[in-house]
Amino acid sequence: MADVVEITPLNLITQERDDWKVRVKVINQWSKTAYMKPESIFSYEFVLVDFQGHKMRASIYKNLMPFFAHTFKEGGFVDLSTFELKLNDDDWKLADHDLKICFLRKTTVRRCPPFKILRDVFNCVAYKDVQDWVLPKDSVFGKRYIVGQLVKLNRYKVDKDDNGEKKSIEFELSDASGEKVRCKLWGAHAEKLHDTLLSEYKKDEPVILMLHNCRYKDWEGPQVNNLLWGFKLFLNEPIQPIEEFKDALATAIREDDKYVKPVVEVDLGKDESSALTKFTDQENNKAYIIDDVRLFEKVCTFVVRGRVSSFAEKEGWFQYYCGTCDKKVQKTYDLEEMMYLYDCKVCNTTYKEANPKVRATIYVQDITGGCEMSLFDGQLSKMTHRSVQWLNNAAKNASDICDYPLELNKLLNKKFAFIVKHNLYGDENKLSGYTISDSTDNASVLNKLDAILKDKEAEYSAFDEDILVSSTPDVKKIPKFEDSGVASSCSTSTTPSSIGVKRPSPSQSTKDETPTGGTTSALGDLKIPKMEKL
Repeated sequence: MADVVEITPLNLITQERDDWKVRVKVINQWSKTAYMKPESIFSYEFVLVDFQGHKMRASIYKNLMPFFAHTFKEGGFVDLSTFELKLNDDDWKLADHDLKICFLRKTTVRRCPPFKILRDVFNCVAYKDVQDWVLPKDSVFGKRYIVGQLVKLNRYKVDKDDNGEKKSIEFELSDASGEKVRCKLWGAHAEKLHDTLLSEYKKDEPVILMLHNCRYKDWEGPQVNNLLWGFKLFLNEPIQPIEEFKDALATAIREDDKYVKPVVEVDLGKDESSALTKFTDQENNKAYIIDDVRLFEKVCTFVVRGRVSSFAEKEGWFQYYCGTCDKKVQKTYDLEEMMYLYDCKVCNTTYKEANPKVRATIYVQDITGGCEMSLFDGQLSKMTHRSVQWLNNAAKNASDICDYPLELNKLLNKKFAFIVKHNLYGDENKLSGYTISDSTDNASVLNKLDAILKDKEAEYSAFDEDILVSSTPDVKKIPKFEDSGVASSCSTSTTPSSIGVKRPSPSQSTKDETPTGGTTSALGDLKIPKMEKL
């Protein structure tokens, strides 16, 4: 009979042996990415806890992601054995243990029955401890969280430097007794908070936030910031700390004679002046009508504005990529295994899992015509007010690349201004050669662009009766969203990367004489009726 390896508590794990076996719950998970490149994932990172409440970090590196990512997830209970131990040398430690678990190809992961943790893994940070510097400066709330009511929200900021955009938002939280704490979020977390409040904020309802894995620092006084890795933001979600705070707040309002309802100041506006400059600067980003850009033959950046009329049917809204080489894979169904497999031609390997990456193609129209434009997860997140993580999870749970989530439907028939990059790679590979690098639905920006493009559209309207808007007669608005939220299956029809031809000059004739002396369109019956102005 094989020897039974005993389960060891995490606090007793050392580098003296390499045959440890641990039983843990995964309490936190995130992806570690390249700086300013959220699509380039280096590793999956985790925080583990055992039944005694001891915590330890774990990492799965990029080349091993396809083997473990689908079995080792946040909230799961697992037994781990045959792993490597390395120093936990992260700048901000989210676990006290000096070592961290690193997965090997031979690491064994088995699900185990759920167990009860004997002591609280996390404790709420007292506001007074923050204000009075009871906690060490520049410390991490690795074992703690802070929860409170949003009472002040400053304007969301986007600053640019040589490294790209820096997004930030400052706010204040109040506890049930009226004590306040200053907070500031950076990057995608700042954007998520702003966009979520933009779509869900109700003036008469309290907004309760919980911040987990924060950094505590001195910035003109005590301030709570998010960590670069492992930070989590919860907004009015039905989890225990938020529900307990709501109960405490309701009790204070009902029973405390000294309770004063806080004055809530929420500024959900963005800096319109910077947006106006970015989208209407005719020297750096010249604005065009769509009819002028469809035949660009060089790499360039420009601005257009129009309505999103549909999604491209054939391409889907995401693609599958290899977890090892990060190249596109082919999804096939194995009749013997009764499951989908993913073939990577670069690695010459078939995997059971692949990484979905968001890349949607939308059809944008203005009065002069339309063309297809591609956008990736960051811009799709900005336009739909859904986080990148939400989009990635939706892609993972989708049955097919054409299984569109219902939330994308909100973009249809909506007007945006786009900063677009034209690249020759897309043209050469029969893909959309236009990639959206930024977008806005800011009314001031759209009105300014309307004024800039007014003369060009007037020139176009002068020849409107003789213009052929599309050279493809059978373009559909796609996908067709069903009530269930699942789009219709992919069609086998081709989708053009550009749907227009250049309008004729005034000197060019658009009609030919027929044998009977009448006139007809040069391209037959392909003429599309005049489009209504936006």
